[in-house]
Amino acid sequence: MRLSGSRGLNLAKVGLVCAWFAIGSLLASAQVVGGIDLGVAGPGSWGVLALGGSDASGFGSRATSVQFAGAPPYGGISGSTANLGIAGTGRLQASSVSIDGTYFKGSLTGTDSISHTTIYGGIQTGPDVDSTLASAASAASAGLAAARALPCNMGALCNTALTSSMAIDPVYPGGQNVLVVTSIRLGNRANVTLGGSPGTNWVVIVAGNLTLNSASISLAYGLTPLNGLLVVNGDVSTSGGLNNESAIDGVLIVPTGTAHFSPGMINGEMITGGNQVAFASGASVSTPGPVPE
Repeated sequence: MRLSGSRGLNLAKVGLVCAWFAIGSLLASAQVVGGIDLGVAGPGSWGVLALGGSDASGFGSRATSVQFAGAPPYGGISGSTANLGIAGTGRLQASSVSIDGTYFKGSLTGTDSISHTTIYGGIQTGPDVDSTLASAASAASAGLAAARALPCNMGALCNTALTSSMAIDPVYPGGQNVLVVTSIRLGNRANVTLGGSPGTNWVVIVAGNLTLNSASISLAYGLTPLNGLLVVNGDVSTSGGLNNESAIDGVLIVPTGTAHFSPGMINGEMITGGNQVAFASGASVSTPGPVPE
């Protein structure tokens, strides 16, 4: 972690105090995303939550390597709840990025490689952190199972592949809309917009892979990352262009596949259980602001 001069010392002190407050407060930030209860695994607690090798049901059994590479202010995790949690036997590799929150490091994680990187909330380990991560893993597993159990209710779009720009209107405005597709492959600035009035929820289950090349999946105006849950059972890959042209709004769960963002942006949260999630070329996660309880 890079902290320099008196400002770095002050940040270290503030980060240490805030981190211990954060450990206690994480359990109070249960959240519903897309109509699915993610509990303390939601974006009110985390920017990136890595569960590979943690024995979390539904997630991968291999350790998750979390990789960030960029150049501040580009790359990393930003926002008021921009915490990083690595459970199980995973590890962090970070170079030239910034993490606005705290890194919660499980006691079984491997040796990290961190250079030219600022983690403003510091790094926390210990029994309290293990307990917090275990609670988050349990909540993520329950939420994943609940999402996968939902039947598709989007009519003719069910079990198709999304390959071009479209605005998808909800069947249930103000309610929960579930779309199950075989894959998503978008390029050339294509955009899929999930629509609806405020309060409309979306759960999108992708049986295969998600690929974005200068393309995006967005939520309509008036919807927030809490209205969109995207579960990708295969791999995720984003690329193309500058300024994170490839973007995803909502909470992205990749239970067992790999995820490579080069570049790309998630406006919400990333929960992963595959053996690798890599944010390269300044790719980043931007967490939503706090929601009053």
